[in-house]
Amino acid sequence: MTAPKKAGTRKPSMADVARHAGVSVMTVSNAINRPDIVSEATRERVRASMDALDYRNNLVARSLRLALPARSAT
Repeated sequence: MTAPKKAGTRKPSMADVARHAGVSVMTVSNAINRPDIVSEATRERVRASMDALDYRNNLVARSLRLALPARSAT
């Protein structure tokens, strides 16, 4: 069983992982979604940062983003 979260804390973001790993947010995104284009050393560093920060990829948000058609600027 996991311990309850403290009030006022937020989940870590990709930006937090990127800062911790010393890489860009795009590199974190690529390490998660397109690992074949990221070096093994960088993937390991990103994975270690994700583990250290207890980062969990939000699959619901990702599926919503991918399923919605892009809005046109009018």
